[in-house]
Amino acid sequence: MSKNIKKTDRRRRIIKTSGRQAQWEAIKKLQIFTIAEVSKKSKEKLDTCRLYISLLVKAKIVEEVVNQPFETSKFQLKKDVGFHHPRIRKDGTRIPDGNTQDAIWRLMRLFKKFSFIELDTALRNAGLETHLGTIKGYIQSLAKAGYLKRLDQPNPRQIKTYLLVKNSGPKPPIVQKVNRIFDPNLKEITWREDDEEISL
Repeated sequence: MSKNIKKTDRRRRIIKTSGRQAQWEAIKKLQIFTIAEVSKKSKEKLDTCRLYISLLVKAKIVEEVVNQPFETSKFQLKKDVGFHHPRIRKDGTRIPDGNTQDAIWRLMRLFKKFSFIELDTALRNAGLETHLGTIKGYIQSLAKAGYLKRLDQPNPRQIKTYLLVKNSGPKPPIVQKVNRIFDPNLKEITWREDDEEISL
């Protein structure tokens, strides 16, 4: 019995975070950092860290505080979004994690018609902290996949309103890293990144 416990403890000790999670944990610990510092602390390649930090800057989670050649620039963590590393698209919008998608989807099914501002307010009232960019990104993906329809507004300056037109079930359609949506209710891929962009 004691041998099994020792083996388990040994396995736990050698399990280390890697990839973007390791970079994110390094950033959270350092707070103010260079790319080289994150690379050293996370044990990830310099190019890998450069790419992820550039995405974090686009997402306004990190900001550049000392403007020098990118390798020696100083960055600061401005928004700590939790333990798990934020997943970010190339344009800087966040890919919602499973819990966020679930909460947004439940609100969409409840409201039927909504704006991203209304969803954001409801999430905050429920004690869930999220970002408008996250909500916008999820709305955009679901609109592309035919779950939502953007309603015409008499005034183009008005905040855009959407209607839920495809309520496939209680489980949220999942936006995956490979830019596609998997619907666990239908158990199928309902959209891939081939359609034209929908403006928000």
